[in-house]
Amino acid sequence: MPYESLIAALLEEGEAKCKAVLRKARAEADRLIGEASTAAEALAREADLHVQQEGARQRVEILSRATLSERQILLQAKREAVEAVWWRGTEMALALTGAARTRVLRALLDELQQLAPPGPLKVVIDSRERAHLGPYLKERGLPFEEQHRDDLLLGVELEGGGELLRSSFATRLTKAKPGLIIELNRLLFTSKS
Repeated sequence: MPYESLIAALLEEGEAKCKAVLRKARAEADRLIGEASTAAEALAREADLHVQQEGARQRVEILSRATLSERQILLQAKREAVEAVWWRGTEMALALTGAARTRVLRALLDELQQLAPPGPLKVVIDSRERAHLGPYLKERGLPFEEQHRDDLLLGVELEGGGELLRSSFATRLTKAKPGLIIELNRLLFTSKS
């Protein structure tokens, strides 16, 4: 029986070692699972943070594009409104008739004469302005030439002493347009609070 006792003792020792190895393996497996779980949670938090940051970045980008688009649309609408007012004013000025048109043309001619050099002068007018300015020119003894020129509608040109002076709605409009556009913008688009 001594062999049987020896075998039993060996089996018992083997079983104890086996249980110890299994306990150790389970403990190691639990530790590895814990570490993996912790790492997975950290990765999930990092991924969530990244998704949130990316979502916030995309949201800001979309809002920025929308704001820029809104500004461009508003600016275009303002330009169109200012241009519409501008062209309507131009149409109204060029549509002046009778005494009102004559007064404007006379005032332009008188202004140019004050700037003109001494000596003989010649006035150039658009042929369509003759009815409004011709009698005044004859009355003042100023020789004039008629031409068909759109740039002299509601305007006059004065030649004398080697100089050429022009004053018309178009030339004044060109000089005044930047300031007038600023004023139109202010009148049309600033709130009155």
